[in-house]
Amino acid sequence: MAMMTKFCNNQEAKNNQVDSTLQNQQATLKELQNQIGRISKMLQERPQGGLPSNTEQNPKDLKAVFTRNQRG
Repeated sequence: MAMMTKFCNNQEAKNNQVDSTLQNQQATLKELQNQIGRISKMLQERPQGGLPSNTEQNPKDLKAVFTRNQRG
C-alpha cells in the first residue's frame, strides 16, 4: 500500500509540473498572438508604397580598403 501511495504522490507532482508548463506555454502563446496582432495593425496603418520616414542619408565620402590573399 505504501508503494501505491508513493506512486500516486509522484504522479500528482508530475501532473502539477505538466499543468504549470502548459499554463506557461498558453501565456506565451497569448503574448505572441498579441504581438502579431499589434504588428498586423501597424502594417495596415502604414501607407502603401512608401518608405518609413526615419530613413538615413547615405554618407558621400566612403572609403573602402580591399585586401587580396597573395596565395589565391
